[in-house]
Amino acid sequence: MINGINDSKINISVIIPIYNSESSLERCLDSVLAQSLTEWECICVDDGSTDGSRIILDKYRTNDSRFKVIEQKNSGPSVARNNALDNSNGDYVVFLDSDDYIFSDYLQTLYDKIIGDNSDMCCCGYCSKDGVNVIKQHDYPLDDQSKEYYLQCLFSGTGGTVCSKIYSLELIRNKNLQFNTAFSLCEDQFFALEAICNAKKISSVDYYGYYYDRCNDQSITSKIDSNLWITQLELLDYMNLYMTNHKINCELKNDLLEIKFKNVLYGIFSSMNPITREKWKNIVSNNTVKNYLRQVHIQNKYDFVYVFPVKIRNYVLVKMIYFCRQRLKNDKG
Repeated sequence: MINGINDSKINISVIIPIYNSESSLERCLDSVLAQSLTEWECICVDDGSTDGSRIILDKYRTNDSRFKVIEQKNSGPSVARNNALDNSNGDYVVFLDSDDYIFSDYLQTLYDKIIGDNSDMCCCGYCSKDGVNVIKQHDYPLDDQSKEYYLQCLFSGTGGTVCSKIYSLELIRNKNLQFNTAFSLCEDQFFALEAICNAKKISSVDYYGYYYDRCNDQSITSKIDSNLWITQLELLDYMNLYMTNHKINCELKNDLLEIKFKNVLYGIFSSMNPITREKWKNIVSNNTVKNYLRQVHIQNKYDFVYVFPVKIRNYVLVKMIYFCRQRLKNDKG
């Protein structure tokens, strides 16, 4: 069910998946309301919230018809974003997480750049907080670079996320780009891969207008367990097949898959509590893990600490490293 349709000219559709976000939702929606570019619609997908999020959404929808509300049973952010894309009316699409917010010139800056460059996708920088300090970061090149260069950034910072970017809705619909609903973790990495592979031109702007809230205890990334990370092994296979079908340079493809595999391996063992011998055997006997362990390179101290013990299948060493990490974490806490 969707409410508040407005037939006036819409340049940008802002898509926000929402689940139990009452603590941050008004800040997020206020940042959309404050935009200097006014020809937007904001499609808020209530993913079965059980807190006061719906009351907040009703208030904004009632006060401004540019806010639209879609209700769905709890199905995850991928289903929510796909649902919103099906109902988008803008020429371009921007994704925003409900615990983040955007600066007042965000939509205008990205819109001007993607129009001016006649590109299918445009990226910008973002801000985040490290304690009390605000950090600015840009994960994409600022000069005119090839599609392959953007792929190299896929697993750096927000390179594989949909925040701090604007997309042509024509690209999304013509190429049938969708979020893979089989994954509730890193689901936007595959969408980012699809967008980069299919875009005719990608641009970037020297601007830091997206505030990425890394401190929200309610976000899914703060509650990741090892089972969610294990599903990422299947995502690896999806990415491998997709890049092969799109004839991505084999060396680049293998480099990207190795980076992703190391991230998955680290995620699995850092979130597994406790690391029992049975769990250990299940992971190292997984065919995807065995395949990548044969190919993976130990390139830095992090690889040596977190990947090497798994590569040589040393359970005791993994347990020792995990114990040390927990002690350090507890000492800091």
